[in-house]
Amino acid sequence: DDNSEEQSKYFKRCRDVMATLVKQYPESDFTDQAYFYAGEAEYALGARDQALSWYKKLIATAELKISPFRSDALYSMGVCYE
Repeated sequence: DDNSEEQSKYFKRCRDVMATLVKQYPESDFTDQAYFYAGEAEYALGARDQALSWYKKLIATAELKISPFRSDALYSMGVCYE
């Protein structure tokens, strides 16, 4: 239906914006949020493997070890594996 098509466009746009932020500004204070929300957008689109990839990037980035989004990413990874 139209609503799910609109939601799909929204989540794709969100993912693309977050990916652009990480690529263009890798040292940004918002990198952790970009990784996390790109993962959330992928999950909402039904792309669990891609969502896991974004969450894993957040977890693996040494500079983000103290990010408040780290625990959320770990939880979301668990949900992806369900």
